[in-house]
Amino acid sequence: MPIQTIGILSPGDMGQAIAAVLNQHGLKTIAALDNRSERTRQLAAAANIQDVGSLTQLVIESDLILSVLVPAAAIEAAKQVAEVISNVGKQILYVDCNAIAPQALLMIRTSVARESDR
Repeated sequence: MPIQTIGILSPGDMGQAIAAVLNQHGLKTIAALDNRSERTRQLAAAANIQDVGSLTQLVIESDLILSVLVPAAAIEAAKQVAEVISNVGKQILYVDCNAIAPQALLMIRTSVARESDR
């Protein structure tokens, strides 16, 4: 499956910078901006990240999800994405781009892999 649409968790300073580069190379970037701050919405708009509203819609529309958020939120975000993957029934690539400990990465890998195998 070719990667055309990339979901960004979360389009803050780093996420929007990554999305801007991806968009310059012809990829579509999307984010779930429901309940996000006006600042985050502005950063997303500046990087041409399309708002799909919910995390469920992000999973449905993405070929790949990049997690770019504060390290303390990485595990919880991965668990939320894993639950949505299970509910949607879709196999998807999930990339954690956060500065986290190797043990945390193993927890995320286990969580996302388990849900995507259902």
